[in-house]
Amino acid sequence: MTCMLREEIDAYDPDPYPGAGQTPRERARRCIEAVGYGGVRQQMGRHWSIGCVALEITQRCNLDCTLCYLSENPEATRDLPISEIFRRIDLIHRHYGKHTDIQITGGEPTLRQPAELLSIVRQIQRLGMRATLMTNGIRLKGTNCLCTVMKTTLSGRKARNVSILH
Repeated sequence: MTCMLREEIDAYDPDPYPGAGQTPRERARRCIEAVGYGGVRQQMGRHWSIGCVALEITQRCNLDCTLCYLSENPEATRDLPISEIFRRIDLIHRHYGKHTDIQITGGEPTLRQPAELLSIVRQIQRLGMRATLMTNGIRLKGTNCLCTVMKTTLSGRKARNVSILH
């Protein structure tokens, strides 16, 4: 398996940040209009800068689904350090701004230490973004800390976004 070197990762900039005086939403609106997809029914770019961002916090999983790209050897992978997850959250915030929806996913995100998972959700909310927990739901049964994560994910929201994929 080929992996990017640390220098390649650090040098990669998929898209420049919005220029001075330009919000992420204004930038998204201009990009959508430039390719001919702007209009009254277009939500992204009019109300927020992006639909959602997936934040993979682990590649470990407690299932072995044949079609999944993680099913080959997920238990052999190590989780990213929590500091790297926070760095990525800050990067998402800087790039897309407040009100961005972040799908916390993996592998199975509930395989992270519950306290870490809770701190990830709280960091997303602290920055004014919305967290969605994408889980197969197996570990939610009878786990108090994971129930706290779900309540924190849902707190103060009109929409209830804990997606249980099973």
